[in-house]
Amino acid sequence: MLAAFLICWAHGASAVVSGITFSDVTAGAFAAVWLSDEPVSAATVRVFADGAGTSEITQTLSVTAVSTGLLLGIAKVDVSGVAADTCVYVQTETTGSSSVVEPSSPPYLEVCTEAASRKANALGRPIANDLIRHGILAPDGATPAAGALMLLSVPGLGAHPLSAFAGGGLPSPSAVADLHNLF
Repeated sequence: MLAAFLICWAHGASAVVSGITFSDVTAGAFAAVWLSDEPVSAATVRVFADGAGTSEITQTLSVTAVSTGLLLGIAKVDVSGVAADTCVYVQTETTGSSSVVEPSSPPYLEVCTEAASRKANALGRPIANDLIRHGILAPDGATPAAGALMLLSVPGLGAHPLSAFAGGGLPSPSAVADLHNLF
């Protein structure tokens, strides 16, 4: 009887979602990235004009799930079509062995798109190299970590991190971030 209870309990457990972060925030787009404690089969977001979730605007935007890290429990959803200098509110939905929404109820997570701007280096010159490439390895230090997500923060130049998957468009272990997305 105890074994039957444990099997039922295990099947009823929900995935745990953590680390919801907004990256690649520009004047018209952003990405939501988060972790699940199990492989993910689908990830999406709902976007609202208000934190209470009374005015959903998801259908007016382009929402694209990036599948690169889903089997590792890494979710990334790109959202574009947001007006510049506008705050929107986001709820994530993760599907694995169960479906989990975070936050489960309002207030939802706020992200504000940037106003148009140009970033300069320490000498005041525009950033000329628009890509940064970095190798990402598994904890053993030798195995390429295809599907791992790199979050790159640039203090003083960007309010939000940039993100890139290892093996996303280049052979693993390379991950490439677009510095033009620093705002």
